[in-house]
Formats: sequence, C-alpha cells, structure tokens
Amino acid sequence: MENNQIQCAACSYQQRRCSPECLLTPLFPPNKRDEFEVVARVFTAQNVIKLIKLAIPQQAIATESLIKEAEARIDDPVRGLTGTVHDLCRRIEDLRTELLLAKQQNDLHRRRNNLQLKQLGSSSTKEGTSSAVAAVPSMILQQLARSGDNPVPAPSNEKSCGACKYRNKKCSLQCPLATYFPPNRKEDFRNVTKVFGATNFLRLIKSADPLQYLAAESMIIEARARISDPVHGVAGIAETLSQQLDDLTSELANINQENRFLLQRERLLLQKNII
Repeated sequence: MENNQIQCAACSYQQRRCSPECLLTPLFPPNKRDEFEVVARVFTAQNVIKLIKLAIPQQAIATESLIKEAEARIDDPVRGLTGTVHDLCRRIEDLRTELLLAKQQNDLHRRRNNLQLKQLGSSSTKEGTSSAVAAVPSMILQQLARSGDNPVPAPSNEKSCGACKYRNKKCSLQCPLATYFPPNRKEDFRNVTKVFGATNFLRLIKSADPLQYLAAESMIIEARARISDPVHGVAGIAETLSQQLDDLTSELANINQENRFLLQRERLLLQKNII
C-alpha cells in the first residue's frame, strides 16, 4: 500500500517521499502543485510547513490565506496584498466622508419633513439606523499609514542593524539588511525571518527594484500580520476591509435612496402647506 502512495504536491515539489500521515496531503493534493510552487517561492517550502503547523486546527484556512498572499506578491512584488489593504483603507475613508455628508443631508431632510408634518398635524418621521463597522487590527493600519507611498529609511548612529542584532552578528558597512532593519527593528526582522526567511526576503525585494524599500515595508507588515494571526494573516485584514467596504457602500446607497424620497416628500408637503 505504501508503495502505491500518491505524493502530495508539496512532497513532489520537494522531491521527498510522501507518507500516509503527511500533514500537507489534504492541503496540497497532487493537482495543486502550482499553488505550492507559488507559496514556496514567496515563503520557502520550509516556512510554509512551519506556518501551517502554527494554525492547527485551522490549517486549511491558513493555507488559503497563504496562497492569496503569495499570489498577490508574485503579481505585485512591491506591495503584495498589503497594497490591496492600503487601497481598501483609502476607499473606506472616502466612503465614510460621503456617508457623513449623506447623513447630514438626511438629518436636514428629516427636520424639514417633521416641521412640515407638524404644520399638517401628522406624526414625525422615524430615525434611521446606522450599520456598525467592524474593527481592523489598528497596529497593522498604523504601520500602513507610517509607511506611506514612498517611505525613506531613518538614519542611525548605532553600529549593528536590527537584523545583525537578532542574529548576534557583527554588522558591516555592506550589510544588505541594514537599510531595511535599523537597530530598533529587531522584532520586525524576527517576524520576517519566520515568515519569509532572511535570504528569501532579500531575493524578493530585488525583484521590486527600484522600489525595494517600499517592498520591504510591505513584507514587514505582512510578516507582522501573519505572526499576530497565523490563520488569516494580512489576507484576513483584506477580507474584513472588503466586507466593511461592501457594508458602507450598501449603507450609503440606502441613505441616498432615503434622501431622494425625503426630498420628494418635502416638496409635496411644501405644496400642501402652501395650499
């Protein structure tokens, strides 16, 4: 039976024997070799296995989120899925501004309607309800705001960068990691190492030239999100924000529709009061 054991995509990619107890078999069956190649290219095969183990018993969800992040990183080497999160945040802020204006108009229309209804001896209109917006991890969004569209590394007088501090190594002037991990970012390097791997991190940001620093920042954000939430990572944040965007869009559409109705009724009531 063991000799007829079909290799999962992960074991096939790594050219190793696949056991019946292989953790990756249900996650990467033979027909998912392309997906495993993508996640291995971004996170390394060794890290993928470690990250999936951290998410047990929700390893299936974690695998899907890792695939989403890996595919986004391949498509956009500079921003990855963090770019989607950043764009969603901006769209949500724009929608909130529109929603605030629409609610102000709604309040004005209601007061005018109520005033005209009182003059006709009718009851007042009921107050509308506002949908609640779920919170997104503020730590990640704050880091997104700090990184901006074109971040610049902060100079430092300390001898060892955060990466060399973490590895207890002497830091040279030619250290390739010093630019991205100043002395106060030792924890960020630890996260990046656990999620992407140090060597793989350098390889990935090279493909983002000349926006290597922005690519590094987006990977640092994704690593922090993955360590904070091994199941969903930054893919979970993107999903939450996408749902918020849908909720706000729906709420804005409802309020705009109500505003049009109130405006029409306001005109009719005004005509009746004049008559």
